[in-house]
Amino acid sequence: MKLVFLDFDGVLNSSGFLYGSGEPFSTTSADEKIDPEAVRRLNEITDRTGASIVVSSAWRIGKRVADLRGLLHRHGVTGQVVGATPTGGRTRGDQIAESLEYQQRLGRVIESFVILDDDRDMGPLTDALVKTTQARGLQDEHVAQAIEILGEK
Repeated sequence: MKLVFLDFDGVLNSSGFLYGSGEPFSTTSADEKIDPEAVRRLNEITDRTGASIVVSSAWRIGKRVADLRGLLHRHGVTGQVVGATPTGGRTRGDQIAESLEYQQRLGRVIESFVILDDDRDMGPLTDALVKTTQARGLQDEHVAQAIEILGEK
């Protein structure tokens, strides 16, 4: 199994996307905060690698996996959303490590994984991080890096 740990802010959206229209960020609904170009790039990653998605974004807090799956699919995400990382006061890297352990306890063999995030708090998982920026979000060069880490199918 291959996994993409997916942040939203700074990956599926960016300040360029959010503010490019001139509309104040605070009046933009959650369903409008996802950039179709970033979705296209995410789909390229999952289509070419066969990876499934685990949501690691703060957007997961207070939502069920089914809600996150629905939100992403409404925006055209084609990858299978299989879960969300646990919440809590730990770092994002700690939450991802706990999620990886959980997947293994379920008997799933993790062949490879990548973290798409604009933060660096991944600790020992930093080698799997494809670091985006809040200013630009997910770009073509990140797609290439993610596919290299995951391996094409």
